[in-house]
Amino acid sequence: HSQLRWASSSLLEESSLHPRYKRDEVLRFFTQHLPDNFFVMYRPVFYIKKAPIELDIILITPNEVICVALLDGHEHSIFEASSERFWTEYIDQTKKKRISPLLSLSRMSGVIKPILEAEELSIPIRKVVLSPNGLIDGHLTGKKVEFIDQRNK
Repeated sequence: HSQLRWASSSLLEESSLHPRYKRDEVLRFFTQHLPDNFFVMYRPVFYIKKAPIELDIILITPNEVICVALLDGHEHSIFEASSERFWTEYIDQTKKKRISPLLSLSRMSGVIKPILEAEELSIPIRKVVLSPNGLIDGHLTGKKVEFIDQRNK
């Protein structure tokens, strides 16, 4: 809670914080478990050529930038990486077509990379798909993406 209050404040004033951020379990996890020298950008909106682009989660560490795409599913969901554009989520006996989190990761790195290059920073960008409640099967080969699910979180 204190990290959220600090993040929503400036030197002279404190901004009002939407209540959903106080109840967000993913945001709570990141603010409580990451070191203080990690900068968490949670669903930031970048304005590129006056157009708003909403991203997922960006972690800026002393050594790298980590782009995190969250696969938010039901308890015990199984996600199958069926293609670059779409994945399948299996929930009990049903299946649901989902947009691939790889698209979000590509968009995030596409926004961050030119910013780093413009500042002449050679910081690596790591891409992570995070599924805290489910399992990820059928990883696509040739992708430099780390998959974190219930098995290895």
